[in-house]
Amino acid sequence: MSADIGVSSAFGSWDEARGSLLRLLLNIAVLIVVGTGTLKCRRAIWRRVSSRRRKRAVRRTA
Repeated sequence: MSADIGVSSAFGSWDEARGSLLRLLLNIAVLIVVGTGTLKCRRAIWRRVSSRRRKRAVRRTA
């Protein structure tokens, strides 16, 4: 997409360059949102796993 922006700009096709730029920005935004969501889910899962491990360790020592 970034190559399309460059080629479109070089040939003066500004509408096509603008569309490619918007598509590129949308893709970047979606990647950021999905990446953030994935990291939050993983963090929540690992918090549960570590709390269960702590509970098991306390039970074993008691």
